[in-house]
Amino acid sequence: RIAVPSWRAPAAGPAPAETATPLSRDEIAALLHGVLREWPRGRAALTEAERGQARVAGHLRSALYPGWHRKRSG
Repeated sequence: RIAVPSWRAPAAGPAPAETATPLSRDEIAALLHGVLREWPRGRAALTEAERGQARVAGHLRSALYPGWHRKRSG
């Protein structure tokens, strides 16, 4: 299980190099949409790398949109 850092509370101190230019929520959402759209196939057909990327995309999606996986009522 991978620990997913909280997007709400950025760590104090200088940002690491890879997060020096943070993406906006919309940019991440668009990126995520593109990533998720790349997998029309069933889960079994995914390669190991693709499965990893899909899992990361899922983590990102839950971080950005808490409750996206819950069935909407009403």
